[in-house]
Amino acid sequence: MNRNYEQKLTLSKDKAPYLLICLFLLLLAFFILLNATAKLEESKVRGVLISLAETFQAKDFSGGTDGATLPVFGDFLSPEAFLSKITQLWFSFVKKENLMTTHLPNNLAFTLSANEIFIGGEAQIRSDRHDLLRRTASALSVETPRFAGYIQVIFSSGDEPSTRMHHGAELAIERAEVLAQKIIDYGAPASKVSVGLYKGKKNSVLVKFGTNDISQLENKLQRLVR
Repeated sequence: MNRNYEQKLTLSKDKAPYLLICLFLLLLAFFILLNATAKLEESKVRGVLISLAETFQAKDFSGGTDGATLPVFGDFLSPEAFLSKITQLWFSFVKKENLMTTHLPNNLAFTLSANEIFIGGEAQIRSDRHDLLRRTASALSVETPRFAGYIQVIFSSGDEPSTRMHHGAELAIERAEVLAQKIIDYGAPASKVSVGLYKGKKNSVLVKFGTNDISQLENKLQRLVR
């Protein structure tokens, strides 16, 4: 009798690892099924990931940077120094390979995917881009004795005929307004912010920075009035 009991007990112990593996596989299959049937929202997913990164102090997860490496915009910058620091600022938040940069006399332009600033398919700014916009607004608010910096945000409406308003154009207009208003809300003078649309690659945005003589600024920029 005792031998039979010991034999059964030994067999149960041998089966324990297999039972644990089966239980693990069942749980894994359940979560895979749950993930496959769930409707993921990018804003919520990004929020969870950023929250996890902040919890574990992952500095570079959200595309941000250490404040010690960010440029400082003083009151006596030259136009060249202003544009150079703007370049450094944006490269600190957005990977260089995701920014197509064009340098011209007295201006600088970045071409990038709208998804680098907005949540995909929405006119909602990514939570990890607010610091970039706040610092951009701060740079534009600096008063200099010789020149004034400005920003133009120009969104692509796709290549559809301009006579027909389509969803892409509506989204581009809404995003342009939201982005410009957010920069103004963060402290940039409204006279230094302008918006526009252009026909080009779908879901792209042109962010242009430039400098003008202060006396010519009002004649060269379109004030955002909505």
